Amino acid sequence: MFAPVLSLALVAPAVAGDFILATGAEVELRNSGTWARAISTDDGWKLAHASNGDFYVAGLVKTGDGLADWALAEGTRTQLTQHGALKDHAIRRCPDGTYLHIASANVTEPNDSAYGWRYGADWSVLAAATIEENEPSRAHNDMATFCSRLGSGVAFGGQGGPPAILRIDDDLEATVAADLPFQVRATGASFWVDAADERILMFYTDQTGNLHKLAMSSTFNVLDDTSRPIAEESLRAYWPQGLLRIGEYWLVAHMVRPIETNTGGDDGNVRLLVLNDQLEIQDEATLTDNDLPEAGM
Repeated sequence: MFAPVLSLALVAPAVAGDFILATGAEVELRNSGTWARAISTDDGWKLAHASNGDFYVAGLVKTGDGLADWALAEGTRTQLTQHGALKDHAIRRCPDGTYLHIASANVTEPNDSAYGWRYGADWSVLAAATIEENEPSRAHNDMATFCSRLGSGVAFGGQGGPPAILRIDDDLEATVAADLPFQVRATGASFWVDAADERILMFYTDQTGNLHKLAMSSTFNVLDDTSRPIAEESLRAYWPQGLLRIGEYWLVAHMVRPIETNTGGDDGNVRLLVLNDQLEIQDEATLTDNDLPEAGM
């Protein structure tokens, strides 16, 4: 996944009854990189992103009152890792204000390895460790992570075997917690942990583009798997990596691309959905409008 500039597509706050009020245009941040993740912190917005085999964080600031008035703060980019050959990334803020970061790499085979970091609230490195290395049974790219009061973990796709969830402790020691059903696509998925009900939810899309909400217990026993189509028949929905719970509704940011141009590449456009618990669409907005070979992904 590579783009010459990082871009954001921003929306106004969702309000029950009105939902999506307005959407902003893409913002070109003029900073080469991939895996851009905007993160709300106690010190304002940050942009975590990958570049040249490592991971960075920079300040993200408002420059005006408009939805498109955003920019990277000058002189704030900090290099978080010192690896040099990292490929894909996932980062989650933890309940105590620290961060869990998982990244993949190719050692012997494509996507055969993964590494982890824990950062403090000030982005200092608290711990770094190898999660799995030279492990060809799992595809460590496009991982989904969670960091919650029920613990931390990461889901990797199956590569000849079923996808798996690994528990990760505070020292980044990883243990396999559960194998998932073969039909679950862990790549490009996202987690939501409901600590009150002790449920772990995983949102993913299947090969046909249906969105799934997989509910598991805190010990990863599958409780339910709700699914529903979320795009027109001419489009394939995939990659639901943006996920928020607001009141009784879900906000899901995912990708769509025309079925006839479904090349499997990193193309497509970003769409935002407001869903109820049954995954019924309450509102939606397409946030990018890029023609191939340009891509919102």
